Amino acid sequence: MMLFREKKKAWWKIIVGFFGGIICLILLMMSWLKMIYVLPNIEILSRPIKKLINGIYNKTSFLDPLWQYAPIPNIDNLLSKEFVLFFIISVIFVIFMILMNSGKLQLRKLNKIEQKIQDQILEESIKGNLARSREEIERDVWLPEQSLLASFHALYIAPLIVGIILIFLEKFL
Repeated sequence: MMLFREKKKAWWKIIVGFFGGIICLILLMMSWLKMIYVLPNIEILSRPIKKLINGIYNKTSFLDPLWQYAPIPNIDNLLSKEFVLFFIISVIFVIFMILMNSGKLQLRKLNKIEQKIQDQILEESIKGNLARSREEIERDVWLPEQSLLASFHALYIAPLIVGIILIFLEKFL
């Protein structure tokens, strides 16, 4: 029963992380498209790209509230309200991805524990002494709390640092 509750928590982490991440990702993509749309004209590419972005906007009219709230990041002014909002959405996206990853790791551990319990029950039944039930074995299992920051550096900090470096390179080049 304890493993069932823990699996349920892990699935909730995965579901909330996935759907929250999708919404943030959509907002980030819309922000990038809006930013590209308002960039100064580069005549050769400008017209087809703007037509493409306009077509995307027209085809996704059901996402109009998100289009309204998606900020247009101003790369020239990193302290502007729009860029700070864009950065906050990016951080929230990372938090949702961390939550989803934490749920996946927890679910993987719980599946391994469940398999080991099954193996132990099978071994005891083969020996002929089924002394403990599944519930008793589950009660004896100690589950450490799954930290949200278990894989934070490898999965999120390194790409974030590279992204910030690329933004500064784009600004100064």
